[in-house]
Amino acid sequence: MTSQSIFPESEWKKIKSAGLPEMVVHYVENAQYSKERADLIRKMVSSSPDLIKMWQSFERRHSNTNYDSLWVIVVFGRFEEALELPAFYYKSSKERAELVSEINRTANRLAVLLKENDLDANLIYIPSGNFKGFFVYEDFSDSNQWWIDRDKTDRALISVILKNIAERSKREVKAVEVKANKTKNMPAILFARSLASRNYSSYGKVLNASVATATNALFDTKYDESGIKNLLKS
Repeated sequence: MTSQSIFPESEWKKIKSAGLPEMVVHYVENAQYSKERADLIRKMVSSSPDLIKMWQSFERRHSNTNYDSLWVIVVFGRFEEALELPAFYYKSSKERAELVSEINRTANRLAVLLKENDLDANLIYIPSGNFKGFFVYEDFSDSNQWWIDRDKTDRALISVILKNIAERSKREVKAVEVKANKTKNMPAILFARSLASRNYSSYGKVLNASVATATNALFDTKYDESGIKNLLKS
């Protein structure tokens, strides 16, 4: 998809004349992108003074880099990453605690069932050859097991893998401090905080005004610079 399929010609001329950075114009007019990216462009590119200022702010942050459209791709990617957070981010604290407990119970129960019924087995990975991919070691014939043993292929019991999956899930869920009540504004709050974090990692600054503008464009909220600053403190 290109600019012609996203904006009517008259609207696109108006957007360009409003001061949209040259590299954003170049990207929208020349890049090939998915329907999802096109939908994002429709929301994040317009003649709105706030959106123009947002893109100009991002352009200044990349002024010392190679002058090409890569920074535009990076910024759009950052928007998408902040929008596509894992599902557990949107659960309440209670729901997340219940999720961790349920995963742990389920993994332990399945591991016990496998062990008690002599169904536990070793998972192996074969990188090349006639067999390539993940397999259960015990499913191979004796002769093939001999070759696998000769190559000292690593293996792991499925029951142990289940335990590791449960432990990883617990770490992932508990590592994220979601400071947002489960309300209709929760997606907007999480987006704003995620984008602010990514901006800080890239620029050493949150860019509160840009975060406010991006959040408002995507979620029809009414944040301003001070509102984002207060949100990040809460």
